[in-house]
Amino acid sequence: MTVIQTLPWQCALAIVALFPLAPIPCSYRLEVPARAKVGFPREYQPGAVETRFQAGLSLWVVHDGRRIYALRAVCPQEGCRPNWLEIQKQFQCPCCGSAFRKDGVKLRGPAPHALERMAITLARDGQLEVDRGRTFRKESGQWDDPASYVPAERGGSRR
Repeated sequence: MTVIQTLPWQCALAIVALFPLAPIPCSYRLEVPARAKVGFPREYQPGAVETRFQAGLSLWVVHDGRRIYALRAVCPQEGCRPNWLEIQKQFQCPCCGSAFRKDGVKLRGPAPHALERMAITLARDGQLEVDRGRTFRKESGQWDDPASYVPAERGGSRR
């Protein structure tokens, strides 16, 4: 009988082999806040899509000339993050190929609906504040809800 065949060694090998399957608590998880300030309305140019919050907050801020709104940077098909293509003036999902207009409306692809908008307001200090926990869907007629946009007249750039 070899050393490996003894019961204590077999138990030790089983523990070492199964240890990677045990959950290891991670105390370094980064939580993204539900509410986030994204700057002053005057910082956004009419007709522009601001992509600087795409990675950290999973959102884009869009100023269409009349309204400023926040689009959720998640494709409704597979949950991937679409890319803003400035030349084509559209969002394109790298996973499923769905394309969306600047306002979030679906142009083509398998995505079941338009991109979602997030609640946006003017905070007391005059900055735009996005509530990522509250979303609005076009197909449900929710894009006309005043909480889904800030009128550009309330401080948006008119350059």
